[in-house]
Amino acid sequence: MSSSVNAEEPRTSFPLIKEELKKQIPRITLLVALSLIGTGVGMVIVPVLSAGLNAANHYLRAFIGESVSQRLRRDLFDHLLHVRLADLEQFKTGEHLHRLTRSCGRIGDLFVGHHLLPLAMSAILLLGTLAAMTALHWRLTLLTLLAFPLSLLLTRKTRNHSQRLDRDFSNILEAGQSYLTEFFPGMRTIRAFNAEKVDALLALSREPSGVRVLSPSGTSQEESVEGAPPPAAAALAFNNVSFDYGRGDFGARDVTFRVGPGEFVGIVGPSGGGKSTIIDLIMGFYTPQSGTIALDGVDLRELSLTSLRDQIGLVSQELFFWNDSISRNINYPRRDEDAGAVGEAARAAQIDEFITGLPRDYRTVIGERGLTLSGGERQRFAIARALLKRPRLLLLDEATSALDTLTEQKVRTAFEQARAGRTAIVVAHRLSTILNADRVLVIDQSRIVETGSRDELLTRRGLFHDLYKAQSFDLPGIAL
Repeated sequence: MSSSVNAEEPRTSFPLIKEELKKQIPRITLLVALSLIGTGVGMVIVPVLSAGLNAANHYLRAFIGESVSQRLRRDLFDHLLHVRLADLEQFKTGEHLHRLTRSCGRIGDLFVGHHLLPLAMSAILLLGTLAAMTALHWRLTLLTLLAFPLSLLLTRKTRNHSQRLDRDFSNILEAGQSYLTEFFPGMRTIRAFNAEKVDALLALSREPSGVRVLSPSGTSQEESVEGAPPPAAAALAFNNVSFDYGRGDFGARDVTFRVGPGEFVGIVGPSGGGKSTIIDLIMGFYTPQSGTIALDGVDLRELSLTSLRDQIGLVSQELFFWNDSISRNINYPRRDEDAGAVGEAARAAQIDEFITGLPRDYRTVIGERGLTLSGGERQRFAIARALLKRPRLLLLDEATSALDTLTEQKVRTAFEQARAGRTAIVVAHRLSTILNADRVLVIDQSRIVETGSRDELLTRRGLFHDLYKAQSFDLPGIAL
C-alpha cells in the first residue's frame, strides 16, 4: 500500500510545478522585456556616449593645437617685425612664409594635437595595464618587460628615419614656396623670356603645325648664337588697333603707327594714357579686339608667342631678379654658364666694371628681387639680360622713371650702346630719356594725339610742348 502511494508522487508534483510556472509567466515576460529594453537602450546610449567623448577629445586636441599654432605665429611675426633688416634679408620671403604658415601649424597640429595628448593617454593606459598585469602575475609581467628595450630601440630607429624624411620633405616644400614667391611677381619677365618652357628656346622647330616661326636672329635656326651675324632690325606696324580691358576701360583706341628697321621711337604722355598698353600688345600679353599688329609684315596672330618674344628684348618698369648669382640672372632663363656671352652683354650695358669690382664678381648672389642692387644697377642688369637674347626689337617701359639724374645718364648711355643696329621703342615718363629719338608718339586717353620729331612737336606747342615745359628744369635749354 505504501509502495503504490510512493509511485504516484512524481505525477502529482509536475502539475504543481506547471501551475507555478504559469503564475510566473507575467513576471518572466516583464523581466525579458526589461532585459531587451535595457540591451536596446545600452546599444544606443553607449555609442552615443562614446561618440560624444570622441568628439570632445577631437575638439580639445584641435583647440589646443590651433591655440599653440596661433601663439607661435604671433610671436614669430612679432619677432620678424623687430629683427635687424640685415638678418631678415639673409632668408627668402618664401622661407619666412613657410615658417609662419606650415611650420607653426605642424608644431601645433602634430606635436600637440597628434603627439603630446595621445602620448599622455597612452602613458596612462600603459600604467594601468602594467598595474593590472602585475596584480595578476608579477613574474610574467617582468618577463614581458624584457622585450621593452628591443621595442624601444626599433621605435627609435624608425622615428629617426621618419624625422629625416619629414625634414627633407619640409625643406622641399620650403624651397617650393620660396620659388613660387619669386615666380608670381616675375610673371611678365618669365613670359617675355619664354621661360614657361625653357626648352622652347633650344628647339623652336617643335612649334605646332600651322604656326609660323621666325628665326630670332634672322639666320637659320640651327645656327648658334655665337658666331652668328648681328640680328636684322625689325619693322613694326600698328593698324587701327583698339583694345579694351573691359567695362569700357580702353587701353588703346584706333592706334596707328609704323616703326622702320633700326628706328628709335619714343612714346610719351600723361600717366594712365595707354603708353604701357602699347608694350603689352607688342609682347602678346594682350590681344587687341580690332586692328592688326605686324612684325616685318606678318600679323602677330600668325606667330607663336615663343617666336615673337624670342625676337624682343624687354626692360620693364617692374624688374625681376632671382635670388641667385649675377651670372645666372643675366643669363636667365638659360642655365649654362657662358661667361663670354654674359660678360659681353654686361659690358654693352655699362655694368661690367661694377660687377668685376665685387669680391665674387659674376658669382655674387644679388638677393631676392635684387635688393642688394641700386635702381640704376638693376636697370643695367635688365638691359644686359635683354641684350643676351640678341633681340631684333628692344623695348623699354618707364625704365628710368625712378632714377636720379646721374644714374639715369648711365642707363641712357647703356641704352644708346644697346640699341645700335636694333629697332627700339621707349615708353618714357621723363622726356630726357627720348631726347635722341628719331620720332616721338604722344598718347593721351588711349589715342595718339601727336607724332613727329622733338623739334617738330615743340614747334606745334601742343601736349608735348606742355610736358616738355613742365620738365624743362631737367632738359637742355631750348626756346619754348
